Parts: sequence; C-alpha cells; structure tokens
Amino acid sequence: GVRAALGARPVCLAVLVLSDLLIPSGAGLAAGLGCSLALMSYVRSLLFGIRPIDPAVLVTGAAVFLLIALVAGGLPAYRATTIDPMTALRHG
Repeated sequence: GVRAALGARPVCLAVLVLSDLLIPSGAGLAAGLGCSLALMSYVRSLLFGIRPIDPAVLVTGAAVFLLIALVAGGLPAYRATTIDPMTALRHG
C-alpha cells in the first residue's frame, strides 16, 4: 500500500510480489533437482524397465512446479495492483 501511495506503477507492484514468491520457489526447485539427481544411484535399484534420469519428466515436473507457484502468487499480485492505496494505508 505504501509503494502504491508513493506512485509505484501496478506492473512494478506485481513484479515485487511475484519476485518475493519466485525466488524461494526457484531455490527449492534447484535444491530438489539437485537432490533427485544425487539420489539416482539409489533409485536405479528400485526401478525396473524405466530409465532413472528422464529429462522430459524432470523438465515437466519443474514446469508444473513453477506454474503452480505462479498461479499461487497471481492472486496476491493482482490484489496488490488493484487495491486503493488509501485503504491499504488506513488498514496497515
């Protein structure tokens, strides 16, 4: 609300909210991919007839994860861009 009251554009507010969401999501995604690749030798013994490292599955999983993160952050970003600055200052 303070940024909107000081004249920030709605696009800047949306980028601020989404970056606060995507930075931790990206770090979690990188950590998860790193751990999954590191544990492939163990998983290889559990899989029968399936390749343990399948790039299509890894990319699809990462894309779905990021899409869900964007959808989850989309509503707060939209609300941040449409809220009346005086209302936000009054209640904040």
